[in-house]
Amino acid sequence: MIGRGLEYVKPLPPDEDGNACFEAFCDCGTTTILHIQIDPMPAGAIGNAEGAFTCDGCTTSHWFRITAESEAKT
Repeated sequence: MIGRGLEYVKPLPPDEDGNACFEAFCDCGTTTILHIQIDPMPAGAIGNAEGAFTCDGCTTSHWFRITAESEAKT
């Protein structure tokens, strides 16, 4: 059996705590809003993080990777 997949992930405005927010839509028809806390990084730094969430609709675990870059100060 082939597992479920994400149709799309799109960024949303930050939440009231300043966390990054994303809308993830599973091909089972369930939308999940992810709130991700990203700690400040030194200027010019690049950071990668992996995470997962479980869809409430089909209980599939979806993995994702975030790459964050901070702007170098001039």
